[in-house]
Amino acid sequence: MNEHLPVCAALQETLLKPSYTSNIRGYSILRKDCNLGERACGGVALLINHATPFFPVLIHTSLQTVAQCRGKVVETLLTELDLTLLNDGSNTYFHSPTQLFSAIDLSICSPSLLLDLTWSVLGNPLGSDHFPVIISYVTPIACATLRQPRWKIDQADWETFRTQEDIAEDMVSSGSIVEAVSLVTCCILSAANNAISQPSCRLPRFPNLGGTKNAKWQKRVKTRLGIGFDVTLPQIT
Repeated sequence: MNEHLPVCAALQETLLKPSYTSNIRGYSILRKDCNLGERACGGVALLINHATPFFPVLIHTSLQTVAQCRGKVVETLLTELDLTLLNDGSNTYFHSPTQLFSAIDLSICSPSLLLDLTWSVLGNPLGSDHFPVIISYVTPIACATLRQPRWKIDQADWETFRTQEDIAEDMVSSGSIVEAVSLVTCCILSAANNAISQPSCRLPRFPNLGGTKNAKWQKRVKTRLGIGFDVTLPQIT
């Protein structure tokens, strides 16, 4: 994680129980645990960088059973929804009992993104039987860490602003139009910085919810999405 600094990391076979609280610095976590009685099995999770705004969407799908259908479900999905497969044929999985490699981990995207993305497999499985897959933009884009500055207009000290926003005639009467615009802009911004406060530019973090707070969040999201209250959303930690 520290080496690649991903915007989002998708994990499988997490083997976590609902009672386990997970926390990774700098990332919000969406989990879908799978348990058979007291035993944890399977499970998936998304790790999302705190600098990336997001909202969970509940998806009903049977794609986890495609292994028994020999990929026909995926093939139909790609054809009917006009989607593209990013895989280049590289092996992504090592089956220890048979000592065989295969490419069972699929990466799917919209055709409009195909030329903007690169797909590769790390040579080190990092202790797993699945090799990590890296999907990156062809042209790297900086992940936003700050939001655009805003002004608290309703709390402005307009008397101070009028006093300090002193645009002299010589600012616009001499020099080029570019210089004049620059001088006037600097004058206005200087007055605004002294007379109008600004909220923090830090992006809001996804809420760290647990216990009663998590139950209230689940109820609010289910109401907004029209989901039955017998459906369990991923745990938010």
